[in-house]
Amino acid sequence: AYATIQALIQGDLAESFARHYGRETGRSLRTAPAEVPNGLRHVIGLMPQEALDRVLDADNGTLRQMYESLRRRDAQGRYAAGEVANLAQRILEKAKRMQLPLFAEAPPSTQRVSIGRTAEAQLRRAWSHVAPNFDPHNPVEVVEDLSQSGRFVHQQRGVKMIERARRMGLHYSTGSGKSLVAISAFTDLHAQGKVSRGLFLVPPKIQAQFGGEMNRYVEPGRFRHFADPSADRDERRAAYADPDRQMVAVSHQAWRDDVTWALAQDRFEGDEAQAATWLRSAPRAEVTEAVQAAVKAQGWHFDYQMVDEGHDTLNRKGKPDSRLARVIDATTAEAPYFVTATATPVKNDVSEVYDLLRKVRPDKYPEEGFEAFRRRYGLNTEANREALQRLVAPYFYALDVDTGVEEHHEHLPVELSQAQQRAYRGVLDAYNAARRAPEGSDERREAIARMVPARALEGLSAEARAKKLDDIGRSLAFTRDRAVARVLEHTQAADNPRIQRVVEIAQRHRDRDEDGGQVPGLVFAQSLESVRLIADELKRRGFRVGVITGELSGEDTELRRMGFNADAGRGSGDLAQEAATRRKMAQYDIIVGSGAAGTGLNLERARWLVHYDLPWTAKEIAQRNGRQNRMNQRWGSVDVYTLGTDVPYERRRRDLIERKRGLMTTFMEPTEQLDDTGLARAIREARAERLSNATHEAVGAKPRSARVREAAAALREAAT
Repeated sequence: AYATIQALIQGDLAESFARHYGRETGRSLRTAPAEVPNGLRHVIGLMPQEALDRVLDADNGTLRQMYESLRRRDAQGRYAAGEVANLAQRILEKAKRMQLPLFAEAPPSTQRVSIGRTAEAQLRRAWSHVAPNFDPHNPVEVVEDLSQSGRFVHQQRGVKMIERARRMGLHYSTGSGKSLVAISAFTDLHAQGKVSRGLFLVPPKIQAQFGGEMNRYVEPGRFRHFADPSADRDERRAAYADPDRQMVAVSHQAWRDDVTWALAQDRFEGDEAQAATWLRSAPRAEVTEAVQAAVKAQGWHFDYQMVDEGHDTLNRKGKPDSRLARVIDATTAEAPYFVTATATPVKNDVSEVYDLLRKVRPDKYPEEGFEAFRRRYGLNTEANREALQRLVAPYFYALDVDTGVEEHHEHLPVELSQAQQRAYRGVLDAYNAARRAPEGSDERREAIARMVPARALEGLSAEARAKKLDDIGRSLAFTRDRAVARVLEHTQAADNPRIQRVVEIAQRHRDRDEDGGQVPGLVFAQSLESVRLIADELKRRGFRVGVITGELSGEDTELRRMGFNADAGRGSGDLAQEAATRRKMAQYDIIVGSGAAGTGLNLERARWLVHYDLPWTAKEIAQRNGRQNRMNQRWGSVDVYTLGTDVPYERRRRDLIERKRGLMTTFMEPTEQLDDTGLARAIREARAERLSNATHEAVGAKPRSARVREAAAALREAAT
């Protein structure tokens, strides 16, 4: 039975290979049917015995005589090609005439497709190199056209700039193929002999997806890669040290922990806790030197390093550096080729700009240079916009790449229910009472307790409760805002117009897909409680809903993503056929996600998205929108809905996002017009000189009106 099934799978592979070979080369491979081993037992063994006996004994046992004759010879295969298939077909036809259902689905085959012994032997040898990189549980699409010309010219430029600049920031907009550019740059540099191994540090949620990108786009069999989110630390460390593993993709956090372990072995006698503390507090230069030595001692050599979603590793003024950022900065500081990739390079202020420059060029932007940088660029960011763009242009390739997808935005106002209005007034009353009451008084504590979830104070002694309330009271406005957010977002669905709006949007897209089914969509919320409430209500209304939060492992996140996106069905026909195929393969039509789902994941099957609430940065808004607005989005347009009330708390969030958006877009605009050299400079200087001369000559002893007219004409001509 095993040999038979194996032969049938070989036939499926040969048929698929022949189809793709013909498409890629324009030459068709000759195929022919071949008998599978034990074919008769394969077919007969799957038939109900009672029904089989009735069919074989019909017509005076003619079919039974043929069956017994073939069965005796089947073990040695001593029969003419097609005899088994002919008998099986006659049995099936007889059963059909007798109205005996033998199989729930299609009957089993006794033949497979063959491309000939010689070609299949070559295919087996090639497959032995390809197979280790493929996971049968995660099928990948075979890409037909890998050309980076035409609409993909900016991806091609990114590859070339990495080769020339060596260390740079790649800041294309979301969904525009940054991962593919980084992978392409490595394979191109490897082909030229400039690099040997590449390390790709990615968010844990997209590690498996990143491995899938390598499978889809890299020449099969040429590179070995590692991208397994389920691997333990010993397996990861073995992959780092394996010189024959050319590409390794691991999560930011896994690399941080593994480098901490290596440092502990090299410097702290195996004490990882001591190593972790030292990494956070030691001078940067000393950390870099120690980490480089520890990594070298373990034999972990990577001359090409890439950090995906690099905004997660940023440091900024007023916030202690994280151990993760310290480790990644130290390991990438001396890499000959280094790429930090993100669609949103800056989230908050110009201190992050300096940190980003320091990561790319630590030799030009040392730690002690920040104060001078802040004085120059930090006081009025808008006024310094062009100066900042000019400064970063040699090190950042920033571009809002057109994905070809049109986004339709709609802001949907939400009114408060009566229950929410009462709760909202209660929060404001408690806040005002706490402000009026003396510090440390019971009156103030009880007012603060009304703004705090009851579970936060459960099980505390009177003394511990008082201390906790006093601590909370030191951030009174923040406590008020969190209480307001819970009223707006965490009220149960029956009294929550916000959740009802989400349901309305989902219902608006019901039965509206190309094939008449549910249009797939995404809902994003900040808190786990909001995610739970939304998902529960959508499920109650009959929608197929999946949930992605930070509580899932990287492996489980990828399973949820594939359960929604159904990658293997992409390009399976026209839009109606693709919609139907992917819906059949998918488990979910709606994904409800927290911030963990908002970065890096390819969810382009979606065509509508709801911002249930607003995050605190424009970066997160852009990242959320990029889950569906991507280069491989097959549909030409997507809808984006933003829900919000007119409560002051939410107005402040909207204003804050807009202020941060201005800084973020400074580093997303093209810098081609900032050229200060060559012809551009000569033209600008010539234009300024002509304008100056014309202004000087236009001033004379003529009537004022005539002077003005002539001067205006001279200035117009000079300005051209």
